[in-house]
Amino acid sequence: MNLESKFFNLEKQGVLLYQILRLSKVGINQREIASQLVQYGSSIEKKIGNEIFTAIDNGDTFSSALKPWFNRIVWESILAGEISGDWNNGIKHAIETIHLQNVSTIVLIKTLMKPILGLIGLLFACACSYWYFFPMMSGLLPMAHWGGMSIAAYKFGYFWATYGSILLGVFLSTIITIMIMLPLAPIANGRLRQLLDLLPIFSHYRLILATNLFRSMSNLTRAGIPLLEAIEHIEKDTSLYMKWHLSLAQDNINTGNENIGDILNTGLIDEQNIRTLKILGTTGDLFHIFLNASELHSSLLESKMLNMKVWGANIIKIVGLIIGLITGGGIAQLITDMVTNIHI
Repeated sequence: MNLESKFFNLEKQGVLLYQILRLSKVGINQREIASQLVQYGSSIEKKIGNEIFTAIDNGDTFSSALKPWFNRIVWESILAGEISGDWNNGIKHAIETIHLQNVSTIVLIKTLMKPILGLIGLLFACACSYWYFFPMMSGLLPMAHWGGMSIAAYKFGYFWATYGSILLGVFLSTIITIMIMLPLAPIANGRLRQLLDLLPIFSHYRLILATNLFRSMSNLTRAGIPLLEAIEHIEKDTSLYMKWHLSLAQDNINTGNENIGDILNTGLIDEQNIRTLKILGTTGDLFHIFLNASELHSSLLESKMLNMKVWGANIIKIVGLIIGLITGGGIAQLITDMVTNIHI
């Protein structure tokens, strides 16, 4: 992969695929699509167009020219559509895959980061009130005359001024540790990771991997690639955590399991969904099994993502409101007490 392709992110990949699909749907052939990319596309799109020309001239497929530029699962969708003779549908699946790739744990953390930063800023303001505001007010009105809310706000500010940096360090270290641990393979028999996988972010990560796995498997089986070979293909370019589960799936195949639910019963997929897979597995049609499983997990992933966004943001906002009321109420009471004492 060249350096320039690393900057050709999912959003740019989606834009290009929309252009290709728009032209293909009205009957424009692949060579003419490449020509339009070369003439009217961005600098990267011009390069991709030229590479498509080279591939076609050498007897290769359109998708072979796209492989170095596209996300693996996105490219597999294009390849499957081209091999199966339903190219437009393959492009549509690739666009859906890009949408799915954006529903990730990192996106979730980014979504919640804005209210979290707002909360951190509010707590910093509480610490500042302890450092600057309350000492100034104590010179005007002795603490012995302060009300209960003002004392509570002062102590609250003291807590965050004293321990805030430590707690912030613990919070950031926890986030970094989680992000490091997510793609790592389980240790020994995987019991510890099984417990961690029950936690929200770990569970969300598993759901993303399972959805991506089903999407890849549906693409590869549609392209006529056998099950074991498809698993080996995915194993070449995935996380250590996923490699561990795929290795268990290969072991299940080698021990004689034929039902896809039994084969993928490695701990990656929830028990309820494994049960569904076992029922689907009785049909024997791997492409439709994986396609249905992919759609099932996609809808589940988007639903959980939305719930986590809403609940996470709401909880952070409620906590922020409580913090604002404690400090704001204490400051307001202190100002009122000071004005009252002046008049007296």
